[in-house]
Amino acid sequence: MDKRPQISVLVPVYNTEKYLPACLDSVLSQSMTDFEIVAVNDASTDGSPRILAEYAAKDSRIRLINHPCNKGLLAVRLTGIRAAKGKYIMFLDSDDRFLPGVMKLAFEAAETKKADIVHFPMEIHRRLKNGKSRKEKYAYPFKHQLDGKEIFKNYFVDNAYFWMVCMKLYRVELCRKAIEFIPDQFCLMAEDFCLYTLCAFFAERYVPLRQPGYVYYLDSGISSGQKTTLEKFEFRLTPFQALRTVRNFLQQQGVWEKYRDAFEKHERDILINYVNHWFRFLSDYDKTPAFNFMFRDYDSAALFRAFRSYFDEKDETVPEMLTGEDPQPVPCPEKLNRPADRILPRNEHISLERWREWETLIRQNNWDAVILEPDADPERLLWDILAVRSAGAAAVCRQAEGYLSKLERDGMKVWLLEDRVLRQASAVLASDDVSAEWYRRRGCRSGTSLETLLPPQRSPETSAFMTALAESEKKTGYYRIDPSEDGETFVPFFRKLDHVFRKLPKSFRKRFFGFLARSYDRIFNQ
Repeated sequence: MDKRPQISVLVPVYNTEKYLPACLDSVLSQSMTDFEIVAVNDASTDGSPRILAEYAAKDSRIRLINHPCNKGLLAVRLTGIRAAKGKYIMFLDSDDRFLPGVMKLAFEAAETKKADIVHFPMEIHRRLKNGKSRKEKYAYPFKHQLDGKEIFKNYFVDNAYFWMVCMKLYRVELCRKAIEFIPDQFCLMAEDFCLYTLCAFFAERYVPLRQPGYVYYLDSGISSGQKTTLEKFEFRLTPFQALRTVRNFLQQQGVWEKYRDAFEKHERDILINYVNHWFRFLSDYDKTPAFNFMFRDYDSAALFRAFRSYFDEKDETVPEMLTGEDPQPVPCPEKLNRPADRILPRNEHISLERWREWETLIRQNNWDAVILEPDADPERLLWDILAVRSAGAAAVCRQAEGYLSKLERDGMKVWLLEDRVLRQASAVLASDDVSAEWYRRRGCRSGTSLETLLPPQRSPETSAFMTALAESEKKTGYYRIDPSEDGETFVPFFRKLDHVFRKLPKSFRKRFFGFLARSYDRIFNQ
């Protein structure tokens, strides 16, 4: 009978052939030799399976498990935990590496102090183009040993240490107890938060180390920050499954009310990161369908809070970015029996309080629709529409003037923003039949009264025309240097310079702006 290894090192592998040898070598070169490597290949399509096979042929401590289809990082870790033979388990991403001696140090600490979790510092590196890397910062464990519920409290409530799974050693039984509450589902984002939350809840002793043991690379895998597609954004980058799992777990354990505020803080931070992916890594064309996917698939109030937090100090507004493909028409009942008209919340500002007030008004009065008046602030109207829909009512927008009047009076930008907002409405009450037909061709249910609302009649020609207008407006915006009311012209001028400099070679841009930054620091003694 084979001797049980002391440590199982779980290495999830998905298309990381470039970094995989260094990862495996960092384990095989450890001073501690009583371990196994459980390498789970998550249906890689590059040379990773070949590299794994070559290493396994040379060292019997490497066990290979193959997923027939790509299941995501959380599912890979579930597979590895179930397959592990060791007394303890450590997690190592295949584009990262262990530092020398960490396995022995962590194992001895666990054995000596009877720990369920041993936490060691992490070095965070950024890879450079010359093949080397630059150390940028450290992530540290909590300062002291923790026992019982203090482990979970210091992590989940006090944020005293980080939930990243990879910089820790765990007793394998602890992990197996935790994964009983995790469904088999695709999950690639916030999977660490999901797994560690459950482990911390059940752990009895947490021991920190002072010597760094893990090198984490920012610019590979999920942390690389590259442009992505709509399909990947919806399927691979969503944290919704992990958040739902943690919420359900807390409810099952009967501690939801106790930890609700702490969960919502974690939820907000994770969703803000997701909004950042939406803003930075999706094409303009994909932003609208991705936005609608998010609000269709998860708690809309939580997403509202994340969007408002993310854009709170930015010049951009959400309606400006909803420039992509026309969304699918919003469902709306053919007959509205209890519509509310001329209703406004007491909270005038865009806020969670205003959002909640809409929910309360609709549910208390059992309205099936709310007729929203035109609003000088398109973003406030957008969030009002989504709040009304989230509460289960139809959001019907009244337009007091013809669809071209605002264009003639306020200009194209205001007109385009209003168009993007109205596409989120359940229906549009137009001022005249011609305007109603226009909104129907834009994908909205529309009419001049509630009794004359007709289904959308989407027109490819109209959609193409609006897309062309949006692209034209965006392009010309880079070159407009109109001063604001106080004479400030920096922002549009910067956009013009940025557009020009992006045409220059990247190496020159870096040297030039590096020179400007150093000069600024010298002048202002920074």
